[in-house]
Amino acid sequence: MNAVIYARYSSDNQREESIDAQLRFCHRHCDEKGYNVIHEYIDEAFSATNDNRPAYQQMLKDAAKGGFDVVVFHKVNRNARNEYDYYMNKMKLMRAGVSIEYAGQAFDTQTPEGQLMENQLVGMAAYFSRNLAKEVKKGQNENALKCVHNGGIPPLGYDVDPVTHKYIINEKEAVIVRYLFSAYATGTKYPDIIAECERRGYRTKRGNKFGNNSLHDLFRNKKYIGTYTYGKTRGGHNMPRNSHVEADDMVEIPNGMPAIIDMETWQATQDRIYQRIKKNGAFHSDVNYLLSGLVVCGKCGKSVTGTFYRRAQKDGSKRLHAYYRCEHCNAKQIPKDKLEEYVIKAVKANIRNKRKVEQIVTSINSELKRQNKSIAVEVHNIDSELKSIDKANDNLLGFIEQGQVSEIIATRLKKNAERSAILRARLTELKKQEQNALDVDSVREVLQAWQAVKDEKGLSAMIHSFVSRVVLYEDKVDIDMFIGMDGVHYHTDRLLSSTPISSKKA
Repeated sequence: MNAVIYARYSSDNQREESIDAQLRFCHRHCDEKGYNVIHEYIDEAFSATNDNRPAYQQMLKDAAKGGFDVVVFHKVNRNARNEYDYYMNKMKLMRAGVSIEYAGQAFDTQTPEGQLMENQLVGMAAYFSRNLAKEVKKGQNENALKCVHNGGIPPLGYDVDPVTHKYIINEKEAVIVRYLFSAYATGTKYPDIIAECERRGYRTKRGNKFGNNSLHDLFRNKKYIGTYTYGKTRGGHNMPRNSHVEADDMVEIPNGMPAIIDMETWQATQDRIYQRIKKNGAFHSDVNYLLSGLVVCGKCGKSVTGTFYRRAQKDGSKRLHAYYRCEHCNAKQIPKDKLEEYVIKAVKANIRNKRKVEQIVTSINSELKRQNKSIAVEVHNIDSELKSIDKANDNLLGFIEQGQVSEIIATRLKKNAERSAILRARLTELKKQEQNALDVDSVREVLQAWQAVKDEKGLSAMIHSFVSRVVLYEDKVDIDMFIGMDGVHYHTDRLLSSTPISSKKA
C-alpha cells in the first residue's frame, strides 16, 4: 500500500513536535504497517487554523489524481485545528479513495468508536486553538480601543505615526482616495475609474494597478470617514482574503482617526453600492450547504445535492430560494433552511444530554484504555529486553575484568549499545503516546463550545462531527448520528413541507 506523510510546524509555538520528530513517528508507523512511503509533504511556519498551506493543498491535489492510498499525520492537530476544514478535506480524501491515519493517536477511523474519538480530538484541538487565539486577541483589542494601529499595511491614504502608532493622513495618497470616491459617487463605472487611474499613474498601497476587487474593498472601508475599525477580517500571511468575522468581534470607534472622505460623498458611494447589489442579487452569489456530502435520497438511495434559483420580486430585486434535491429521481426537494435547522437542533439536543455526555466519555476512555494497554505491552517488552541487554553487558564486562579481552566481546558490547539506544528512543516515543483518561467536565466544556456556535462554517463542522447520514423521504427525514456508545437514530414523520421539483428556476 502506498502512503504519504504530512508534517506541519508553526513557528509561533515552540512546544510543538519538530518536523523531524513528526516524520520519525510517521515513518515508524508506516514501517510497522508495511506501507511504502512515496512522498513527504511539509509545511513550516504555517498554522492549522485553516487549510491554506501550500504542501497541504498539493497533497489534496495529488490525492485526487491517485497514486497513494493513505496519508499519515503525527496527530490530529497536525492535520487541522479548524473543524470545518478538517471534515471538508477528509471528505475530499475519502472521495479520492484515500484514508487518514495518525501515528501518535492509534485509533481506527473506520470504526464507530474510532470515529467518535476522532470527532472529540478534532473538537478539542479546535477548542484549545481558539482559546489561545482569544488570549492573543485580548492585547490587540486593547490597542484597538485606543485607536492604535494593530499591524499590517495601513490603507491607501494613511501612514502610521512612529511615536503614537496612530493613523495619520498621507496627503499624496489621499488625493487618489478622494478621486476614487468622488468618481464612483457621481456615477463613473469601475472600468472607467480603472482606466483613469492608469492614465494618471495611480497605484494601490502595494504599488499594484487598481482592479475591481481593490476598488470594492476601498469603497467599503469606514476608516475613510474617520471610523477606526478593527477585527472586520482575520488577517495573516496564510489567511484567506476577506475572511470576515462575526459583528460582535469587531471594534468600531467613530472619530477615532482622521477622515479623508466627507459623509455626503461616503453615503452617495454606499447608496450606489447597495443599488448595484440589490439589482444583481450579488449578496446571494455563494450558498453554503451545511449538510454537503451527508444527504441521501430515501427514494433512489443516491446522493442529494444543494440547488438554488432566484425569483424576481415586485421591486425588481431577486430573492434566492435554496433547496436540497435529488438529481437522480423525481423525489421532492426540501427547503435548505428548514432541513438544516432541524438537523442542528437534533445535534445540539443530543450533546446537551447529560447521559450522552457520560456515554461519550466512557466510549473515548475505553478507546484510550485500549491504546494505552497496547502501549503498556510494548513498554513491558522493551523494558524486559533492556534488562536482558544490561545483564549481558555485565557478563561481558566480567570477562574483560578477568583479562579476557577480545574483538568478539568488543563487537558484542557495541551491538548491545546500539540496540539499547534504539529501544530507549522507542520507549521515549511510547511515553509521549500515552494519553490520560478524559473527565466528564472537560468533554462537557468542549460540547458546550459547540452549543455556542452560530456561524455557518462552525455549524457545518459541528454537523459533520456528529452526523453520519441524513435520509430524505417523501414525507419524513431520518438522521443517523454517532453520539455516545451507540449511534443515535432520529426518525420523524412529515417533518418538513416539501416543494415540488417542478418549481421553476430563474
